[in-house]
Amino acid sequence: MVKRTRRQQQLGFAYVWTLLLVAFFSASSLLAFRIESTLNARSREADLIWIGLQFRKALREYYMDNQDKPDRYPRSLEELTDPKGQLLPKRYLRRVYIDPITGNTDWGVLRSPGGGIVGVYSKAAGEPRKKHGLPKELEAFEKATSYRDWLFAFDPAGITGKPMP
Repeated sequence: MVKRTRRQQQLGFAYVWTLLLVAFFSASSLLAFRIESTLNARSREADLIWIGLQFRKALREYYMDNQDKPDRYPRSLEELTDPKGQLLPKRYLRRVYIDPITGNTDWGVLRSPGGGIVGVYSKAAGEPRKKHGLPKELEAFEKATSYRDWLFAFDPAGITGKPMP
């Protein structure tokens, strides 16, 4: 049996403590990353809800202001931001918002039979984290399995076949 000196025994003990500290800090960093990721996802979802409701409001106002047209919906999202070609120029949105989930302005659109835009949705495929505590007009989102199921539309005639609040 080899006898170890007191100094060698202490070095082994310090090595074990160092490994435990590294493991603790690694676990703490992982937990902090997961918390930050969850908070970022919640923030993006809240932004998506706000932006989607802005689109719905703009589509409603456009529809009400264009009652003399056969298809009362805009042909493109840019028509909501650019008042050109209108008798009384009105900007319904300040800009075509960036989808906070995908990071671009490429929104999915729901169209009327005449080709006008009835609503928008995110093209992101991920599953929403927010399932409860949604505004009353968005209660249908609680059953969504994808962000694509979050439809922000103004469809008073029910022409898309989708239930609209």
